[in-house]
Amino acid sequence: MEGDYASPLMSGEKSGSLRSLESRFNHTMKIAEFRMKQYLDNVDKIYLPFTLEELTNAKNDSTIKKKLQEICNHLRQSNVPSRPFSVQYLDKNGEPIFYYLGERIEGKRPKEIHLWEDENGNNNFHRQFKKRTMVDLLKARNRGKKILHDGIAVRLSLSLLFSLKFYIKSSIYRTIC
Repeated sequence: MEGDYASPLMSGEKSGSLRSLESRFNHTMKIAEFRMKQYLDNVDKIYLPFTLEELTNAKNDSTIKKKLQEICNHLRQSNVPSRPFSVQYLDKNGEPIFYYLGERIEGKRPKEIHLWEDENGNNNFHRQFKKRTMVDLLKARNRGKKILHDGIAVRLSLSLLFSLKFYIKSSIYRTIC
């Protein structure tokens, strides 16, 4: 399947035949599943120092809200590098909090980083940026490394929308008629 990103809307260009709507939809879904598996298996995982439940409950706790706001303000400073690399942010139990679909270098082993903060406010939050900044991405690109994009390709997303639209219409038509 690697490299098979031809538009599912165009079918048998070589044979001149059109693929069925269901077949186009299924092909598009297989591509999306393959890309998601590649993403889940090959990007950094950053474990945050709280659980999803604690984060949910934080909206009612002004002390936690203030602490999270301080962290956000620190990470928004101009001297904090941006992170263009794909990443999965997980809570300390491994439950997903946020997935970022960005870039990754083909063949580079993903890292697992456990972020922490002690009662004195010391933390290791800077570790999430180590060798994962825009400068690192540009260096890799200049060295000829293959850069993969985990975001949804415009061509693929449009194909998925058209395939889904036609699939739904055809399913409704088959149900009614």
